Amino acid sequence: MSTVEIRDGEYCAVIILDTLAELPMPNIRKIFKLMKHAPGWDDSLKNQLAEEQIADFLKASVTDSEASWKQASSIYTRMWRFSMERASQANNRRLLADVRRTKARHDRFVRIQTIFNET
Repeated sequence: MSTVEIRDGEYCAVIILDTLAELPMPNIRKIFKLMKHAPGWDDSLKNQLAEEQIADFLKASVTDSEASWKQASSIYTRMWRFSMERASQANNRRLLADVRRTKARHDRFVRIQTIFNET
């Protein structure tokens, strides 16, 4: 569980990177703006280190989430069966839910990375 410390004068925020994707998007935007526009020289240097850590984390997260999405998609393609049986339909729903969940996670990390790069 890695953390990043963002400073702006007296204010200090400690962000747990593993839970970054669970934060609301407006809060993520505010954190990134605060980090990139810190006025103090000392704060700016500390925030540059945090910025590098977040950039590395986001790059790795996007890559990992894309790989898990592709893996879930390939499992769905191989395992999906047309059948009227309840067990088969339940398995198809589970497979489809896995693909949708991993795709949504990947899209979220891509959005966070886009916000990070734009601020």
